[in-house]
Amino acid sequence: MSTHCLVGTINADPATIRVRYVHFDGHPTNILPTLDRIWSTTCANDATALVEALLAHEWSYLGADVTADTTVTFAGERPVPGVGVASDFDADSTVEALPVHGAVDHVRWVYLIDPAQATVAVYDPAELTTPLKVHHLTDRPTPAALAHAEILAAARTAGAAAGQQLADTWAQNTLAGRAPGEARATAWRMLTGDAAIAQTLPRPDLTSASGDTPPPELAGLVGEPAWSALTSAYRTKVLDAWRAAARTALVGTCPTCTRTGCVSVAWACSRGTGPGPKARPARCASQWGTPAP
Repeated sequence: MSTHCLVGTINADPATIRVRYVHFDGHPTNILPTLDRIWSTTCANDATALVEALLAHEWSYLGADVTADTTVTFAGERPVPGVGVASDFDADSTVEALPVHGAVDHVRWVYLIDPAQATVAVYDPAELTTPLKVHHLTDRPTPAALAHAEILAAARTAGAAAGQQLADTWAQNTLAGRAPGEARATAWRMLTGDAAIAQTLPRPDLTSASGDTPPPELAGLVGEPAWSALTSAYRTKVLDAWRAAARTALVGTCPTCTRTGCVSVAWACSRGTGPGPKARPARCASQWGTPAP
């Protein structure tokens, strides 16, 4: 959602403000809880540190859940862990100083942080003298944050189910119906990293999302209104959570847990107790030995 805004603080000279540009997700329903999370987690409830972090860059979007591994979309973007995805909108990277009695016409919202009071004043860019509201920074989860966490948990559950289904299909197509000796040999080749066997594993992924419409794999979990309310960073987080859970369930990281992924099935087959998607080996992955193929 391309709602532009400015974030910053009032200067020591109260007639001017120092701000940085944020390109995406600038509506108060997103920015205020996002600032809460950056303040309470990344900045350890230090509003001065929050201002310094925000004024360090121009931003594509803000998000406390951004990590060094967050995927960027556009040239010039780079993740700043715990704060957001910075972007080279301003080549000289200077802080924008604006007069309080002026008007700003290139953004929809302006947010000014008072470090002494730990508040965020929300302004209409046409009128920077009187705030529309004053928000007190808080570390309490908002209803929106709780709803987002539920979506994330549901995505992980759905991804695990999808990965398990792929594992079952792989087991049926690759191991079931073979002679026990052949199944054990095939399973052992996979366990020892045979590339030819590894290439037979399915690759769990999502159908591409379209705008504010979630991928079909998540349509039953989150409707368009809830999906459109998520920030770009949180949508990416939900999709990545689904993929990670699907890969984990597909391969199976611990043969003695409830997962029955491909490695679990292959281990059972290599021990002569498979094939079959419901087979489970007797020992944990940390205790794997070297069975005879």
